[in-house]
Amino acid sequence: MEISINCPVCSSSNYYTAIPTSEVTCRDCGFELRQASRVAELELNECVFCGNSRWFYWDSPFGLGFLGRRAVCYVCEAEYKNINIDNPERGFSPETSEEAQGSSFAEDFRERVKKY
Repeated sequence: MEISINCPVCSSSNYYTAIPTSEVTCRDCGFELRQASRVAELELNECVFCGNSRWFYWDSPFGLGFLGRRAVCYVCEAEYKNINIDNPERGFSPETSEEAQGSSFAEDFRERVKKY
């Protein structure tokens, strides 16, 4: 199991080999990637960082599926490898991305970044 996210504040890569069970902060700038208040609320098939439970797509290195694939969150771009995510789209869709960026998940995530 692998989870990674680039910090929306400083762009540094944050990598985990298990689903975090507590608050998670960026290793470089301290931005709260996963809010402590959301720890008890985490559901299966929900993005650890933004709470999105609807918008994911499959991606693979260089577009080559035989190199492995990962589910990517449309909202915060977190990547999930070897984790069961329900129904990701077959690939990135600009239309779905636009819809996801207009969601309450995206708005909440943007507000957290602005407040930091």
